[in-house]
Amino acid sequence: VEDLIRKLDIERCYRRSEEIKWTKREKELVQQVAELRCEREELCTRLQRSVHSDQIAAMQVGLNNKMIESKRRARHLEQQRKHMDGLLSTARAAQAAAEQDNNELRSHSEHLK
Repeated sequence: VEDLIRKLDIERCYRRSEEIKWTKREKELVQQVAELRCEREELCTRLQRSVHSDQIAAMQVGLNNKMIESKRRARHLEQQRKHMDGLLSTARAAQAAAEQDNNELRSHSEHLK
């Protein structure tokens, strides 16, 4: 009987130590899970910031490209304006010359009358 009681005591002690060991392990795992959740949230936040930063960078690149294109178009329009101003000046000079010639012809024809 004493031998049986001793074996039961040993078994109870063993089970208690195992329970303590597994309870401790469970607490460690719960803590690790909590730490991993925090880490995951932090990484998600960093990823969102990174994505947001990438989107901002892409928008800035797009805006820069549009500004470059706008400046290119402005230069092109300025060149066209200068060309048109030149044509207008030429046309005005030709008109003035034609009016001068016309006035001279009128004057000459009146003189001949």
